[in-house]
Amino acid sequence: MTIELKTGKKGELHISSEDDRLLHCRSFGTGAYVLSGCAVTMTSVNKAHIAEGELMVQGGYVRITGGGEDVAIANGVAGQKRNTIIALTYTRDSNGIEAMSFAAVDGTSTAGTPSDPTVTTNDINAGASSSMWKFARIRLDGLTVGTPQVLFTTKAAALLDQISSLSSQVASLQDSVSPSSFLNSESLKITMIGKLAIVHANWLPCAVSGGGWKSIYTLPDELKPENEIYENALASTSASDFYPTIMRIGNDGVIQVNAMGKSLHNIYFSAVYVVA
Repeated sequence: MTIELKTGKKGELHISSEDDRLLHCRSFGTGAYVLSGCAVTMTSVNKAHIAEGELMVQGGYVRITGGGEDVAIANGVAGQKRNTIIALTYTRDSNGIEAMSFAAVDGTSTAGTPSDPTVTTNDINAGASSSMWKFARIRLDGLTVGTPQVLFTTKAAALLDQISSLSSQVASLQDSVSPSSFLNSESLKITMIGKLAIVHANWLPCAVSGGGWKSIYTLPDELKPENEIYENALASTSASDFYPTIMRIGNDGVIQVNAMGKSLHNIYFSAVYVVA
């Protein structure tokens, strides 16, 4: 087991490219993104130009400078259609040297509807020494070359995806904690917020007398408290006199009141507890 402060001074080299990539993954996601620039244009029928810009793939930051990159595109075939993919390629050699480059990968020419060539994407943060990502697609119809289509997600789209995911998580959390009424009668209301039950008895009929605990109501199983609770209460008699008393809700869900030798008709109390 090892714990290490990667953003702290250690007195030796201790931050790897994988560390940086994993940190970026937490911010941008694990996909393939265009951060800026990187527009693709055909400067001739055999050359695609990728403008200067920045990319992020599995947390790896890629910068294109020096006026951009050119990728050679093979001629099309008369009467045939083909999809050519400009792939961003990652390699790591036996010495651990890592590099990124672009390469054209041709699909199969066909008279029908062409398909993209197979491009294998591996997890470079899990030890893969090579990987390819579909960066752009170029459709060829005979000798005619179509407009390149960038396939990477833009930074804005990536952020929108993260916001959408976060919104879904928040909505799910709200559903779990939003108040919902399980009992909502004139004399007894129980509102649930998550596993928290809020009870309000508004002159709940009890019709009990004598001493000791008297049962007046039994809650459904889903509203039984995790632990027995006691609360102060106010009770009324037939003569409209009011007396302070004590109520309890057992973990069996039975609401009881201590009549304290009186003949009680109604009880008023509030309680909050965690359901079992």
